[in-house]
Amino acid sequence: MFNQTSHLSLKQKRRWSYLVIHIFMFFSGVEYSLIFPSLWEYLQHLGVPEDNPVWLGATLSAMTFTDILSGLAIGTVLDSSHNNRHLALLLNCPQILGSILYLCSISPLMLLISRLISGLGKGTTIVFLSDICRSTNN
Repeated sequence: MFNQTSHLSLKQKRRWSYLVIHIFMFFSGVEYSLIFPSLWEYLQHLGVPEDNPVWLGATLSAMTFTDILSGLAIGTVLDSSHNNRHLALLLNCPQILGSILYLCSISPLMLLISRLISGLGKGTTIVFLSDICRSTNN
């Protein structure tokens, strides 16, 4: 089923790649728009007092922190290997696991860990951007 793209021209493959990348980026933005407004109430539901906003800052920045660190490693791997498809699929696993842990969190610490794990999967953006850079000649 997945090998049916071999009959597509390079231009058609590039367009399909761009479509997948745009859909991924859209859902990534939707994730932020759902988590940012509801995270503080979720943390309070898990027992964080209202006068302790440190948990909010740490939990919000946890995904970005691991995204930065994993981005360096992913960029190094992409420079040595040009296997974008497998790397993108591999990086979706921590993102899915982090989302499941986020839904099932029973403590603020578990919520923080779920955001850290999700940040590992955000490196998929780097894979997609490198694919765009490689497919253009400007």
